[in-house]
Amino acid sequence: MNIGSWLVQPVAVPLWTLLGITTLALLMTGGFLWAALDANKQLDAADAELNAAKGKIVALTNPPKTELTDSAHDVVMWVAALTINNMNAFPTVLANRAGLDHLQVATALDELEDQGLIKQDDTVELTRKGRAYVQHPESLNRSKPPAEQTANHNGSET
Repeated sequence: MNIGSWLVQPVAVPLWTLLGITTLALLMTGGFLWAALDANKQLDAADAELNAAKGKIVALTNPPKTELTDSAHDVVMWVAALTINNMNAFPTVLANRAGLDHLQVATALDELEDQGLIKQDDTVELTRKGRAYVQHPESLNRSKPPAEQTANHNGSET
């Protein structure tokens, strides 16, 4: 007997069985489609969240470089120089060392604090971001280091 001829033989099936099997097949197909679409939506949401996190990581690891004014740059470098020499960086000391008036120093300190490079109470201290700024090669090459300026103020040449 051939299997092909066995499969094409007419078989009497009650109508309710045929309808039940067809309904069950349609419901299962619909359930699988719904599950696949829901999983796809969840994957899209996870991708969007991942892309947002990647964007934040890129923004945090490559912060936009904001250019400080010359007076703010000089003041932050003087704060670093005084800190290296274990001296307190008072605004009046910074004004005398940097050769700026008190208003220029106050404006520079406001700018530095807005940038998150310093924190100030009675004295001015560098933040983590400020320490990174003063050690960056571009900052070091921007102007004469305070040590050279001090030497020039004392009348000696470097």
